[in-house]
Formats: sequence, structure tokens, C-alpha cells
Amino acid sequence: MVDETISLINANGYPGWNQAQVGDIEEIEFPDGTFDVVVAAGVIEYQKDDENALGEMQRVLKKDGHMIMNVTNRYSPIRVLSTPYTWMTKQRFGRSVINTLKRHVLGRGQLSSLPDIRTHSPWMSDKKLTKMGFVKTNHNYFAFSPLPSPLCPLFRPLCAPIGRLMEKLTRGPLGILGGGYIVNVKNTR
Repeated sequence: MVDETISLINANGYPGWNQAQVGDIEEIEFPDGTFDVVVAAGVIEYQKDDENALGEMQRVLKKDGHMIMNVTNRYSPIRVLSTPYTWMTKQRFGRSVINTLKRHVLGRGQLSSLPDIRTHSPWMSDKKLTKMGFVKTNHNYFAFSPLPSPLCPLFRPLCAPIGRLMEKLTRGPLGILGGGYIVNVKNTR
């Protein structure tokens, strides 16, 4: 990801920039108030809890700086309907059955061993951020799909275009159907 970031930034008007690095989000190695913007994409849901990571991001963020973060939406139907499949991938027998189906029926490789993902309530995330001294400036929902895992990858020619059409729901009341929630907040401390 560091190499990808450097390449992307270099290709978009900042040749020679190479300041991206790997670090621990719960112990960020920068002084207080260093950054105008902090982005946590695909990070929070892999932490044991939110508080340490959010506290560190706020610490290195300047007053009036912005934090953009996303979390996995606990209330998304695709997330709720994926729960039995996710549970099955954690069981020895279930994993064996899924791997056999993937190999022999679909002609694909075995399941990857991914870490557990914590899900979040968008409203509780907003409440927690407000309590910490952030002010929400906007939000979107994303990762829309008409079918849960593992069905959508099986029906990708159908799911992908429908999911793209569903992205139009991102800001309306049906946004909650999205699998993820991204929020932009301003630091008031």
C-alpha cells in the first residue's frame, strides 16, 4: 500500500514525493497537531477497539483539521446476510466444504484467512466522534450489492452493475443498505 500510495501521488502532480510509511495507528510516531487531514480507510474495524486509534488520530490532527474514516456498516443487509457464511468459514467442516466447492465447482482457489472485522453502527460512530470533539461535516454509504457473500462474487456480471446503480442511494434514507459508512469530521480540539 505504501508503494501504491507513492506511485499514485507521484503520477498526480507530485513527482519525487516519497513520504508514505507504515506505522501503528494506536501509537502514531508524529508530534501533536502535525496533520491537516488524517485518513483511516479499512483500518478501524480491524482494531480491538476504536478509542486508542481515534485518540491517536485526533492527537496528530491540527485543530480544525479533518479526519476521514470508514467503518463496516453493521446494519447493512448484505452484512447481516453474510454472517452465516462468515461463521461457516471459521468452522473446520464448513471451511472444508467451501474450499471443495470453490475448487471443484467454481474452479477457484481456496479461502483466504482474513482477520475478523468488527462492524459498527453509523449512528454510534457519529456519537462517539462528537463526544471526542469532532464535528461531522458529511458522510456517505458505500459498497452496495444486491446479494451477500458468497453469492455476489458468483454472480458478478449481475451484481456489479446493480451495485453501481445502488451507489446513487449513498446519501438518502436508503443509504443504510450500503456495506460501509464513510464520514468526514472536523477536529474542534
